[in-house]
Amino acid sequence: MLNNNKKYGRYLIEEYQPAQDWYKKPNSREWIERNIPTLHELLEKGYGKLHSGVYCILLNDVPVYVGEALKLYDRLKVHAHNLYRKPLDYFGVEEEEINSSKVKIQVKILKEDLPRENLRKENELLWIKKLKPLLQKNDGTDLCIPRRNRRKVIEKELISKQNVAI
Repeated sequence: MLNNNKKYGRYLIEEYQPAQDWYKKPNSREWIERNIPTLHELLEKGYGKLHSGVYCILLNDVPVYVGEALKLYDRLKVHAHNLYRKPLDYFGVEEEEINSSKVKIQVKILKEDLPRENLRKENELLWIKKLKPLLQKNDGTDLCIPRRNRRKVIEKELISKQNVAI
């Protein structure tokens, strides 16, 4: 099992930096504007600024993921990149569902300006408990369900689950 430093180093190389590079391309920004308009607005307002906080990703108005980040906008670019390149693997949705607008993707900032990690983590866990995002275990941690189970959960719950107001 990898220790936290090695995991973080791998994350930087495999996910973080490729997402930041991807975002610099005009077609990437167009994809975000078309498929995740709420994220597009956030990035246009806050690009280049250091923001920290807790956020939620919703599919068809249903919370699927709650996270926290010191560099909030950079972290959201990683999620957008994952939705672009491997939506089934990360979010349990097919690329065609995104491109055909069958799945509406939204990003909402739940709490901003939390530079201290312990406050971000505490807030993240409170929001997970409150919203019960579909792709997280909801066991008092921020852990996600295995990738192999995500499609099944999305198919079963995304349509039938009642909208949760945030």
